[in-house]
Amino acid sequence: MYTVALKRKRYYSLEQFLQIDIIKLSRSFGVSIKELQKLFSYADMDYLNQFIKEKNKEIQEQINQLKETKSALELISSKIDERKMASKTDKWKMEHFPARYLITAPVTEINEIQEMMGYHQLENKMDEYNIQSKYEYGTLYTLSTNGDLKPLSVFEVIGAKDFQAHKSDDSFMKIPSGYFFTYTFFEEIEMIEVQKLLEDRQHKQRDTELILSLDLYADIFNGKDECYQVQIYIGKTPPL
Repeated sequence: MYTVALKRKRYYSLEQFLQIDIIKLSRSFGVSIKELQKLFSYADMDYLNQFIKEKNKEIQEQINQLKETKSALELISSKIDERKMASKTDKWKMEHFPARYLITAPVTEINEIQEMMGYHQLENKMDEYNIQSKYEYGTLYTLSTNGDLKPLSVFEVIGAKDFQAHKSDDSFMKIPSGYFFTYTFFEEIEMIEVQKLLEDRQHKQRDTELILSLDLYADIFNGKDECYQVQIYIGKTPPL
């Protein structure tokens, strides 16, 4: 660096500009003063180039992680919006759903301990297979021989690619596309209404075996504000 005394302007060489840029960029993504001192103490361009490549790789990994976090937050936000809308619709209606894919954990009855153990098992399995949650979960039921609701498993909805990659595992299953009767309610005790429907409505005669209960909406700041939806499989075509 040299200075023109008359105008009091500073002039830097190209090398000094590069050094300043490296210091500014390095500090902007958290490189410590100690690391910089080590870098410049080597005074070696090959070492500098390797340092830059390593930091660039670290930055790319951070970008990828931030993108994943952003996608997950956007998905949670969209699910909250969807579920709040669903909670305001008519209690009973018939809807068509595309094919869905589940990862499941068996339960023999529905209570807090069984659900906690089931979801813990799901979480471990999803971590093992590196499966991204879609934040849709609930309980899978079937009808017992006397027409009562019988819990089979808790589940989380997953993507088609994850299902295809692991479908040989018995804990993965596909829900076929088709028509479902849906019933939206705010109290778990209202499952009695679902039982009554199974007894009274004609679709019981169609050997209904697939019943999903989804945890539709929950205010995490108010445990009393919860919404559920039961989905009862009818078939590929709507009932007449």
